[in-house]
Amino acid sequence: MIAPAARAGGAPATQDTGDVMAFAVAVDRLNHSLRRAMPPLRWGSSGFTTMDALARHGPSRITELAEQQHVTQPGMTGLIGRLATAGLVERSRDPSDGRATLVAITDAGRDYLASVHDERARLLARRVRELTDDDRAALFGATPVLEALFTTNDEGTTNDEGHDE
Repeated sequence: MIAPAARAGGAPATQDTGDVMAFAVAVDRLNHSLRRAMPPLRWGSSGFTTMDALARHGPSRITELAEQQHVTQPGMTGLIGRLATAGLVERSRDPSDGRATLVAITDAGRDYLASVHDERARLLARRVRELTDDDRAALFGATPVLEALFTTNDEGTTNDEGHDE
């Protein structure tokens, strides 16, 4: 993982509010631009991010998913019901607690996620082609740093170590 507190040359990072603000605005604009350019998600952003979490972290309880997505447990139960009816997720008994239910993504759910990611990649590819070779190299070179930044939670551990989002 890339250490968030280190810069090139090993010097400690300073908190340059202007740079951080410019980066935050750029990320927001990119996200908004992609959402505008894409057709509406059939299962909404909550359905997409729930399936994405299941694909990345494996089966989870509805309570955990509700906490991750910042929705109520009844709301998540309804969403999981709709996704299950569509064959995108499946429910099973939790082997560690027979009273609890685990939710897992299905192959159809993975296919849905892949189709959304593919469409977003196509949209980005059109814009990336307009960049200079140096800008493309800088952008793609930043991918590991972005992954590390967005998979690290406030406690400094990666979100892949648990079910924290």
